[in-house]
Amino acid sequence: MQVISGKIQQAQSILIYGPEGIGKSTLAAQFPKPVFIDCERGTGWMNIDRMPCKSWQDIMDAVKYVKTQKHDYKTVVIDSADWAERDCVQHVCSQAGKSSLSEFDHGKGYVKLSDEIEKFLNSLNALIDSGMHVVFIAHSSIKNLDLPDEGGSFDHYEISCSGRVAPLLKEWAAAVLFINYKVQVTESETGKMKAVGGRKRIIHTQHTAAYDAKNRWGLPDQIPFELPFDFGVFAKVLGENVSKPVVEKVEPAPVPKGVEEMLKTGQATKVGPVKPETEDIPPRLATLMELSGVLVSELKDYCEGKSFIPKGGKLTEIKLVVLNQMIQDANWNVVVEKIKSTRSK
Repeated sequence: MQVISGKIQQAQSILIYGPEGIGKSTLAAQFPKPVFIDCERGTGWMNIDRMPCKSWQDIMDAVKYVKTQKHDYKTVVIDSADWAERDCVQHVCSQAGKSSLSEFDHGKGYVKLSDEIEKFLNSLNALIDSGMHVVFIAHSSIKNLDLPDEGGSFDHYEISCSGRVAPLLKEWAAAVLFINYKVQVTESETGKMKAVGGRKRIIHTQHTAAYDAKNRWGLPDQIPFELPFDFGVFAKVLGENVSKPVVEKVEPAPVPKGVEEMLKTGQATKVGPVKPETEDIPPRLATLMELSGVLVSELKDYCEGKSFIPKGGKLTEIKLVVLNQMIQDANWNVVVEKIKSTRSK
């Protein structure tokens, strides 16, 4: 029997959930070399590799493909868990000739659903054992929970999956990361408390009464989530394949022939490269543009047309309130589709 001491570097199972449009898919796209199993069919605006899935069988076939075919992917992203569950429910019902799980006798439909999801998670474990990270994305919902002993209640964020599936996912995952907006509460002039802010995003890594979260890696309880996201915080757990923020690399400009002699005689002085126009991009836009394949000139034309910036202006001139609205997933999707439509003209 072999005894292995110390920590073992291995691939990870991760569940990321949060409200719609907060950037769950954007975060997952920055994991090492990802391929998306696109159950939700909502990543069309992203410049990623994906396998569109319209049924439970498609999802199973996608996992089989990644497991058996030669490729260089290092992360599998299932987007999203709640949509995958819907496909699984349809599969279980169609196999038995039922229209819903409630038509099964004695709750057997829900048992079959649990069995199918467990089988699916086991197939993902084989990917993890082979060295691939597996990331689930899920939406969140709010449930009011009663405290029988205290005589009170409170709101609790949960994964938008059924009571059968959510516990299986949380138990399977080595880390459950909850992304939400940070809201500050202040007192108004009338003495009433009101929420302010709410645009700053936080990744929560530890369970509280307000939400489910966990990690086995010793991460900080809260991690600021701004784009481009610095994956250095995950370096210890993701290993050498850790991604870096998307920042354009500026190569020194070659010195033209004829200038060499001027440099030698002191008639010219060589300085660092001039910063390109692409550096005048708000950091939160940089990753979205990279993932969507949007050029600076294209986004400038769009913003000029919307009067977000003056003609000939820079993207840094976009007002903060406009920027915060534009980078939301649903709004950014509209921006990208509009830009794509102008390319064919």
